Amino acid sequence: MRATASLVAACAAVFLRAAAELPPPAVDVLVVGGTAKGVSAAVAARAAGASTFLVTSQPYLGEDLAGTLELDAPPETPLEKRLWANATDHAAYDYWPARQSDGIRWIYKNDWWERISEPGIPPSPSDAVWYNDDISYRCVLRKPAKVARVEVIALSKAKEADSASAALVVKAGPRKGETIELTRRGAGFGIQGDYYSRRAQAISFSADVDAELSEVEVVVRKAPKAHHQLISRIWFHLADASTFDAPPSPLKVKRTFDRVLLDAGVGFLTCSPVRRVLRGADGRIAGVEIVNRSGRQTIHAKQVIDATRLEALEAIEKGALPVGPKETFSRRVMTAGVKPSAPGLVVEELPGAFPITHTQSSATGRFYRCTFEWPMKDGTFPSFAAAEWAARELTFTRRLMDDADLLVWHRGGTTPAALSARIREGERLGREATSNAAKMAALHAAAGGSRLSRPLGRDASPRRPPSLPIWGTYDVVVVGGGTSGAPAALAAARAGVKVLLIEYSNVLGGVGTDGMILGYFDGNHCGFTEEFKTANREFRDSFGLNVRASTWRKLCRDAGVEVWLGAMGTGATVENGKVTEVEVATEMGCG
Repeated sequence: MRATASLVAACAAVFLRAAAELPPPAVDVLVVGGTAKGVSAAVAARAAGASTFLVTSQPYLGEDLAGTLELDAPPETPLEKRLWANATDHAAYDYWPARQSDGIRWIYKNDWWERISEPGIPPSPSDAVWYNDDISYRCVLRKPAKVARVEVIALSKAKEADSASAALVVKAGPRKGETIELTRRGAGFGIQGDYYSRRAQAISFSADVDAELSEVEVVVRKAPKAHHQLISRIWFHLADASTFDAPPSPLKVKRTFDRVLLDAGVGFLTCSPVRRVLRGADGRIAGVEIVNRSGRQTIHAKQVIDATRLEALEAIEKGALPVGPKETFSRRVMTAGVKPSAPGLVVEELPGAFPITHTQSSATGRFYRCTFEWPMKDGTFPSFAAAEWAARELTFTRRLMDDADLLVWHRGGTTPAALSARIREGERLGREATSNAAKMAALHAAAGGSRLSRPLGRDASPRRPPSLPIWGTYDVVVVGGGTSGAPAALAAARAGVKVLLIEYSNVLGGVGTDGMILGYFDGNHCGFTEEFKTANREFRDSFGLNVRASTWRKLCRDAGVEVWLGAMGTGATVENGKVTEVEVATEMGCG
């Protein structure tokens, strides 16, 4: 990537070529790609006795599931069943407080993070909601259940806690109409105060119920001498721990795949795109060179499995994937009842509802799969990045609650294989690779040596890198689209120059979006800060980080900034003391 005028390293990072190479590791089987297919292949290869390693360009495993939000395929294989299996001794419920909270929390008042805990969504240990007086919650269990015990945890100062109390009013079921006083049981397990309550302690109030419940009112009475109280948890402990199947969350996919590889003894690296493919004297793929924040590394292998999301490993050598004049893509979004709509967009509402409660209101999220065709200039990453950016524009809607990080590419108009088929294919490839690696080892031993065949040719040495394709020429390239980089790109574009903004994550804004710091705490509220706040109000009916992410996208669009998401700056060329090129690493290779 050439920058004919300048390059801004917006993340306060300096990208330099590695001064020294790490010793190149060698394994029997190398899996490229952290997809379900890749994880299955790595586990199968390791189970068959091969030394196995996995690398992926993404910052997490399971990108074809967690990154696309394609999470609802009914489980068939053992790995899918592990993803879907859940066990809990808490009943899931929705809740509504009798009124808004009275105090300011984290500078804001009555916002989405003022929540009590729900099963499956572990909150911060310091989560609590501030009330100046008694408060009651209406709680509706998502399905009637036999509850052994109800527990409420409130934060209160030690000297005041003795006179606080709580009660349960049963609204439906066999014990309808009963009021059950909760007894103080001591400190709440694992709960602590935060900045506003650091001198408070967590107090547990509970009562044995041993009855079927479906709807109750929970009343928490403040100690008379206390200035306020903080409600932290309401838990309905089930009589028997229940097991149930439910589509996994993105976090569960990532965590499960991590654990699957660790349990199998498979090493892996995330955030490590393939820079180039290494071939042996016989022409076969014999390893890869990866690049990440630590520099470059080469990994040699007897067998290499392409489990990348786009099946792009061999195409990385050519710098492009084969494409037609138009390609089909799909993307999932969740909204609070507003269906996406745009010219050429085919929208399918997916079954299931996702209730989310807030202190001010409640909302029900619905998932939509949005499919569209996009003209592809060629099969390079810049063309794919343009389609990805267009997808965000086409699928945006008011009341946006969540959206997929990654596009699903229906290459050649085909529907991607089912998850179970991808997992089984991965298992087959892992076993075959192990068998082939063993045959290669036997041949090497018969030839009088056990070393792997090394790549040949001038480009084999990482200290003499092959030339990379030029993906574009710009006046200014900004590396890093966070709270400094995005404004830098906007300022340059508004000055009339051609600007490219490169960001490794899948959203602009850095800690102000992905980092979930969604407001200003200090500083001068003027200049661009005030401009951004004003622009932000246009999207305030969206949820969480989507408000700010939408604002960044609109500002860049209006200024004419070209944006590449999922792209990592990994090197720079300096001529006569001036940066003239920046190297970019992506899941489709480097340029």
